[in-house]
Amino acid sequence: MTASTSRRWIEWLPATLLVVAGAAILWAQLRGQDAPADPGDWEPAARHVAEHLQDGDAILVHPAWNIDGLPFLSDRGDHVLRQRQPVAGDLQGIDTLWVMSETPRVHTVDRRLPFSAQQLDVTEFGPVSVARISVPDRLQADWEALNHLQDADVRKVTPSGSEPCTIWSAAERRWDCTSRDRWIYVGEVLKPLGEDIHRAIWMHPPGGESAIEITFSDVEWTDWLTVRGGLTFMGSRFDGGSDVTLEVAIGGETVETVVFDGETTTWRPIEVSTSAFESPADVTFTVRSPNVRDRFFCLNAWTWRAGAAPPTGPPERSGVE
Repeated sequence: MTASTSRRWIEWLPATLLVVAGAAILWAQLRGQDAPADPGDWEPAARHVAEHLQDGDAILVHPAWNIDGLPFLSDRGDHVLRQRQPVAGDLQGIDTLWVMSETPRVHTVDRRLPFSAQQLDVTEFGPVSVARISVPDRLQADWEALNHLQDADVRKVTPSGSEPCTIWSAAERRWDCTSRDRWIYVGEVLKPLGEDIHRAIWMHPPGGESAIEITFSDVEWTDWLTVRGGLTFMGSRFDGGSDVTLEVAIGGETVETVVFDGETTTWRPIEVSTSAFESPADVTFTVRSPNVRDRFFCLNAWTWRAGAAPPTGPPERSGVE
């Protein structure tokens, strides 16, 4: 070996040792883990879920990135939750969750839920298990805005007045104003908001000094109104997008004004105490932004049962709900 060759080996030696050490650590970690389930291992668990599934049930696959079990549930697709980490609003109308999970991970599903589910009813099928989990009653809302979209009053508010949007499409569940518009409408959508996808009400502001407004009449109040809102993922990608302002009014009185960053996607919860308001009362959501481009804003809202705290904070993990 020549002197120059020796110098090159010495120069490369630290990097070589780092690569070898990293590979050795990775190999040791992989050996220490249970081998993942093969795709075919999910079939018995999926068959079990399909046989026991009832109306009001939903299916959650765990971990979220492992979709090997989904082909075996092709005829139950409408029961599969689309969210990686569902919030309370995503669980409306759901009584029971059937969790299909890699067996070593089944007890970590609690981290993905908006309630404590530490004691699981688990049936094992080798490397894949099924956990049956009851959704707490307190997560079921008394009222959800999206369910009353067809009865809402939608308006485009301009400096010169208020223009009613009276063109309703029952098939698409959307309101248009004077004519159908690709962006400026109010309607039901399923969009990426924050770190997940959610059913929501699309409310694209018209820009300038104008706003889009939706009013729900005679809402029965208990203690809390939860509003979630935010720009979609695509809306947040627009460089230089203007902020979006959401105003919440009850009985004509503004109770919350929230500004959403124009380059951030979110599904932010806003809690409004409603116990002091007369019931029923109208609730109005007004959305505005100075720049019309790509302001893909969505929202939804819920009222909760009397005496129930709004289920948007981190759940208590010390007990079982």
